[in-house]
Amino acid sequence: MWDGGIDSALVLSVGVEALGKDNVTAVLMPSPYSSRGSVDDAAELVKHLGVKSVVMPIEPVMKAFEQTMSQGLGMFETYPGDFTFENVQARIRGTLVTSLANRARALVLNTGNKSEAMMGYSTLYGDTAGAFAPLGGLYKTDVY
Repeated sequence: MWDGGIDSALVLSVGVEALGKDNVTAVLMPSPYSSRGSVDDAAELVKHLGVKSVVMPIEPVMKAFEQTMSQGLGMFETYPGDFTFENVQARIRGTLVTSLANRARALVLNTGNKSEAMMGYSTLYGDTAGAFAPLGGLYKTDVY
């Protein structure tokens, strides 16, 4: 799964190194929060690694979530820095990539690292989706 971050790029690269490019599928899921640069970088990395890939834009799913949640969200005031929909984005991605893995009889490689796990700085059921975390024992500074 690609979210434009260094963690995702490294996990994809480690997956290819460990499993071989024919055994890895990259799932690119651009959203309204994705920059043009991260979308282009993801496509370039996939091309460079030679892995199978699928692009599944998630904006329609995000809009469906927003519409479905509107009554409940309307009960609460918004606030500066509200990241509700950025977390929804991660959870949608987690659901989609794990569903694809179910169909493919495959495992999802989690992109999380030790710093995120220790600080709780990840989206539960989103960033934490995955059967194995190749970076799970590394601090963010080690990843960089």
